[in-house]
Amino acid sequence: MIQAPLRANEDDDGGFVLGGWVQPYMDQTIADTRATSPGLRLLERYAVELGGGYNSRFGLDDGVVVTANHISIVGEVTAAVRMAKEKLGYLHKIAVEVSNENEVKDAVKAGADAVLIADLSSTDFARFAATARELSSSVAIECLGKITPAIAVIASG
Repeated sequence: MIQAPLRANEDDDGGFVLGGWVQPYMDQTIADTRATSPGLRLLERYAVELGGGYNSRFGLDDGVVVTANHISIVGEVTAAVRMAKEKLGYLHKIAVEVSNENEVKDAVKAGADAVLIADLSSTDFARFAATARELSSSVAIECLGKITPAIAVIASG
């Protein structure tokens, strides 16, 4: 899954953001983020749907994102995922924000539904995604931050 802000243009750094380029990557699930402009959440969410994308979490209670803060408090990815699973119902998804390949491995092995890979080069993103796919074909791979066409192509493979 690819998550990006809700503009439809190329930014100053040559990165692309969600909008007009959803269609070329429709073999992938492209979703927005929960963050929207003040007062425009429903409109921006609707625009993503019209563009062929999907809406991500609407609120904080729609699922759990295990972040670096959670991991540092608990001590390890595996324990953080296990604690989240114990406290949640089976309908809630658990995503883990990862910063290295060991965290990718631990998150997938612990049963996370998704790994969130943020702000990496296309080479690093490809390596993290391949590691996750080697361990599970069903884990969602979410790319956060600047989404380039190169990363979108990697995510689709």
